[in-house]
Amino acid sequence: MGNSQQQKKQLKEESFSSIQKFKRSSVQSHTNILLYLQHCSIDDSSAQILSYSLANCINLQILKLYVCWNNFGLQGIIHIGTALGSCTNLRSLLLSLIGLKIGDQGVINLICALKNCPNIQYLVFELLGNFKLLF
Repeated sequence: MGNSQQQKKQLKEESFSSIQKFKRSSVQSHTNILLYLQHCSIDDSSAQILSYSLANCINLQILKLYVCWNNFGLQGIIHIGTALGSCTNLRSLLLSLIGLKIGDQGVINLICALKNCPNIQYLVFELLGNFKLLF
């Protein structure tokens, strides 16, 4: 198999619509993930469970994380940020955080955690509807 074909196979997007299915998957082998977890009643403790699985994605290069309209706030986004900070191979990140209550401190914590991801080339935050944002 040619190098470009091998790379294409490695970066095949894997989609998950529940934390439990993602948690049960072979997270260490994932390179390209779509986590579509909108309106899933995710609270701070569920965000922590999600974070444990994300932190184990040691080969992750591309992540699209849609967690809009859930119930977690600052503590949940701190967990997610910490997990993302351990994904040092991450090159592309889309975080859709619409309608959460993470506030300006949550965004700051998230950005600070991403300083541990030196390979990020593409970064998108969707923050509409968050409370107390200063920027």
